[in-house]
Amino acid sequence: MRVSLLVAALLTTISVTSVADDYAAWETAYDKDGRRYIPVALWNGGAWDGSRIITLPKVDLTFGRRDNKRIFGPRAWTHEASGTKYRIYERHNRSKVQYFTVNRKKDGLGRVYDNRYSRYCPDEVKFPIGWWKQGEKRIYDIDCEGRQRHIEVTITKLNFTYDGVPHSLEFHWKLGDGSKRGGNNIYTYSPGLGLVDVTQN
Repeated sequence: MRVSLLVAALLTTISVTSVADDYAAWETAYDKDGRRYIPVALWNGGAWDGSRIITLPKVDLTFGRRDNKRIFGPRAWTHEASGTKYRIYERHNRSKVQYFTVNRKKDGLGRVYDNRYSRYCPDEVKFPIGWWKQGEKRIYDIDCEGRQRHIEVTITKLNFTYDGVPHSLEFHWKLGDGSKRGGNNIYTYSPGLGLVDVTQN
């Protein structure tokens, strides 16, 4: 009995230590001014070492309720018409294929390719990266081959526990007035998992 209790205690200690180690880097993401550094790794589910510089960690992540979504990369890609070279991640969702990269302001990730549309939007933002505050809203008025797009990104929960996972992030993404399908969403991301929830407003 004593041996069994000792083994159980050791396993519990190992488990708790392992979980703490998993989130150790994420504990360092905050500064004295209440800001949080959001790395690319929170979006793609990759590992993060706590560095405050934008890096593109290698990842091959399968996720979604039926494991039907996948993010992998990064890899080189050149936009054929402009000749602009990128380091991109591919995101697949059934027949939908998208290429994501860091925008020129280096405060967000967005699509430079989507097989559903012909437009090219080099500065789109679908996910915030870098330093952000609770409640902060940023506006992006971008040009997509002559067509203007107005995007708003607002941090609704900078740091919270979602389904048992600490250091999760929730933000509101709105395109234009938010009236178009898929243009007014609440996204939740968790360390090691990437996207864990989407709510359409």
